[in-house]
Amino acid sequence: MVDKKLSEFASVGKTNVSDIVVLTTENGVNKNAKLAISLLDQYYDSLYLNKTDASGTYLSQTDASNTYLTQQNADTIYLSKSGASSTYLSQSDASNTYLSKTDASSTYLSKTDASDTYLNKTDAGSTYLTQQNAASTYLNQSDASNTYLSKSDASSTYLSQSDASSTYLSQSDASSTYLSQSDASDTYLSQSDASNTYLTQQNAENTYLSQSDAENTYVEVDGSNATFAHIVETYSNGTRWYRLWSDGWCEQGGQVNVSYSCTTTSVQFSKQFANTNYNITLSIGGHPNTGIVQGNWQNKTQVGFEIYGGYTSVTATLPTYWEAKGYTVDTPPVPPTPGEDTDGGDSSTEPTDTANSGDSSTDVFDETLDGGDSSDN
Repeated sequence: MVDKKLSEFASVGKTNVSDIVVLTTENGVNKNAKLAISLLDQYYDSLYLNKTDASGTYLSQTDASNTYLTQQNADTIYLSKSGASSTYLSQSDASNTYLSKTDASSTYLSKTDASDTYLNKTDAGSTYLTQQNAASTYLNQSDASNTYLSKSDASSTYLSQSDASSTYLSQSDASSTYLSQSDASDTYLSQSDASNTYLTQQNAENTYLSQSDAENTYVEVDGSNATFAHIVETYSNGTRWYRLWSDGWCEQGGQVNVSYSCTTTSVQFSKQFANTNYNITLSIGGHPNTGIVQGNWQNKTQVGFEIYGGYTSVTATLPTYWEAKGYTVDTPPVPPTPGEDTDGGDSSTEPTDTANSGDSSTDVFDETLDGGDSSDN
């Protein structure tokens, strides 16, 4: 019995069993078998648990397979510590090398947040310029401020296009409405030239009368505003003339060649008189012996009269000047009598002085000559 237990113990734990055998035998003889068995029991008790203690302390193989992995399964699913250390970082190494999610989220943007806030390089290149391209295309702020005006400065200094179009004319509108400076200088006077040539309104008012003042003070050239008699019409052609006054008074005259041989010469007026209450003045000239002839007017009408040319011893044709004064009817001038000289030249048909040739170099009218009756002087 003892030997059997000893052999069992020997197969399990040689060292411990040998120690026990040594303690309980001497010279190969078991001196105290009970003691050896007791020691062996104790030794077994120290090596094994009974089922009750084992079930309270250890798992059965079934429970263990449900709860734990075999080494093969563990190697398939998990890394060993040595494998993990070569592949993964420890928490301390990770914290020294990497950021935690909390630290990363407070320091860095997520891809989603970055795409909402920033552009990737491809999108930035198609949307924005590099600094070099921007510098070659745009001005920096300092250069721009030296070259260009800010919007506020421009608005305080210049007009917007809408304000300018409502206040000023465009160049095309101005050219169709106004003259250029060169065209204006060709057409108009400059202010300095005008001041040297013309008077200002103030100077003109101090020097000249206004139209209303002049009308109240002076008479128009044509006498239209005169309140007194004034000449309104004049006429002169050859030796014929007249002056017509605003009140109808007329002075007219002329020159005719009268044959002083007891004949009559007709005179026709340029202006018709209103009646026969006009005065006639005759003046005979052009003969050294005018005392031998005499001329008188006769047969007065509104449109003319006759000159009777008488003589005492010698007949002659002499220039005779006549003048008539009186009130007229305003009628158009009467054309000269045929044969009347209106150009002041010598008339080839002018009668000649039978006694002494007269001087016909002055303008004369050759009135119609017919036999006169000397009874009506």
